[in-house]
Amino acid sequence: MPNQLVPNFFGNEISSDDVLDLFAQQSGWEARYRQIILLGKQLSELPQVFKNEEHQVDGCESAAWLVSREQAGVWQFYVASDTRIVNGLLAIVLAAYNGKTTEQINDFDIESYFDQLGLSKQLSPSRANGLHAVVQAIKGVAV
Repeated sequence: MPNQLVPNFFGNEISSDDVLDLFAQQSGWEARYRQIILLGKQLSELPQVFKNEEHQVDGCESAAWLVSREQAGVWQFYVASDTRIVNGLLAIVLAAYNGKTTEQINDFDIESYFDQLGLSKQLSPSRANGLHAVVQAIKGVAV
């Protein structure tokens, strides 16, 4: 069904530790950049019905959408962007936050995670701001 949200691998089957391990195997930023794009290709498709102003994340240079669902104290997030690199960055964020409780989301050190992945040094200021806007949007709903 085109309006249904399907389970997302990131955070459920692919954890932040998995992403860190994957990046540790890459030599150089170009290999990591390719890996980001490959991760983005694994995102579950966000149905078009959710790609609207209500779900759009403010502060992103590229269009990005976030849909959240909480069930039994655990959060599921669904994301999409109109660019391949941003989809990959969104997948990295989902690996950290998806399938977690509000407490786990608030306790996760996202800055350390980004540093370990090398994102803090490599992203342009506008990409970094957009990535942090998504993080803040997730934390804003998971209260």
